[in-house]
Amino acid sequence: MTRSDGAASVRRRRVRFAVSMLDTVLVVFTMLLSALVERLLGANLDRVDWDSGYLYVCAALAAVWLVSLSLADSRDSNLLLLGSDYYARVIRATFGAFGLFAVGALAGGVSSARTAVGFGFPIGIVLLVGGRWALRQRLLRQVRSATGGVLRQRVLSVVASEQAGEPAVLAVPGFDLFEAVGVVSTPDPDDIVRAAQQSDATLVFVTRGSPLTPRQIQVLGWRLDAIGVALCVEPSAAMIRPGKTLLLPHPTTTVLLVRTVHLSLRDRFIKRGADLVIALVLIPVLLPVALISAIAIAWEDGRPVLFRQARVGRGGKKFSIYKLRTMYRDADSERPTPRSPKVHDDPRCTRTGRFLRRWSIDEIPQLWCVLVGTMSLVGPRPRLESELLDSPEEFRRLEARPGISGLWQTSGRANLTFDEADLLDVEYVDNWSLIGDIVIIARTVRTVLSRRGAY
Repeated sequence: MTRSDGAASVRRRRVRFAVSMLDTVLVVFTMLLSALVERLLGANLDRVDWDSGYLYVCAALAAVWLVSLSLADSRDSNLLLLGSDYYARVIRATFGAFGLFAVGALAGGVSSARTAVGFGFPIGIVLLVGGRWALRQRLLRQVRSATGGVLRQRVLSVVASEQAGEPAVLAVPGFDLFEAVGVVSTPDPDDIVRAAQQSDATLVFVTRGSPLTPRQIQVLGWRLDAIGVALCVEPSAAMIRPGKTLLLPHPTTTVLLVRTVHLSLRDRFIKRGADLVIALVLIPVLLPVALISAIAIAWEDGRPVLFRQARVGRGGKKFSIYKLRTMYRDADSERPTPRSPKVHDDPRCTRTGRFLRRWSIDEIPQLWCVLVGTMSLVGPRPRLESELLDSPEEFRRLEARPGISGLWQTSGRANLTFDEADLLDVEYVDNWSLIGDIVIIARTVRTVLSRRGAY
């Protein structure tokens, strides 16, 4: 079978070429900017003649930098679907290039490289990541258009025979990136390839229930590569996630070691430190808002202005959670049944309380819980004891401190069912990262401002 790349493959190659050109322009611009800084602020400020040796230093660093970006495979258009790894590879390649060049310059006694490294490194990372971000946003905007652009994937699903006719669901929140074009249940790689060509698919998705053996999946990958169609395989083990597996050597195959530990001691230290720093910054900023809100609560419905309730925290230990009171003082007598959904325009809420809930102002006192260590800024939703179920999922979500925000808040808030929120909590616990927390905090700001699911 000869290679016959389709239109989608051609578009991906064009995107890769465009990224290469963007990298070249930004790297050269960064080096020229560094040369200008060296000329204006360097030790040779009083010299009339230009120090051409510094241009050679900048040219050498630019070459090493561009080679590093290529070797890191940072321009793979498939990474555009991930976003985070697309930027992470740029950062790692830049770290490697500047580190290698700095060591070489130090060994060679090239003192003029200090400005190129010290100035070019931070500016270069900002420009390259910013350029990749702008390109990805433009391509994502094209997804919403009629043509769909290079990121839109036409998906052919390979499923079990009893699921024939039911396409598997692939989705990226906020963007319609995947279009189902067909379903097959055959174990023959050649039949799947023919179906992909007939449906003009750009991606074949092999689900965990498919009849394909590992050998057949390998052959299918070869066949699809020959026609420029991507292969996506759903792992048979739910624990196989990014950052949770290690490749172990084996005489005849590759073995995956699955790491199930949530947070190491180092991770816990980093997360706790980030909680303390951010909470100490937010408290002085939000304290005036909380005080004004407390006055409004007392004016409408008297005291107390704070609501205190026992919740279940990390390891099943109970703690007291604090909120600005949003309901009438006798609202506890009308408490709904456990795990019942929230009600729009809850009659137990005061007029002030509805406003506070809409803007999540009632949760400001929980920053005190973050300071004392019973809660985190980001984590699973703090549950009442009556809301917990005797299930492995509930046990898993109690491995982390409950959070003021979390995946549940950025994915629908009160619009989610309890089961949907619990699954998001478990996903958070299984895949914690500091970058993930930062992303959730940023999305929380957007969610609060949009007031989606707040009632």
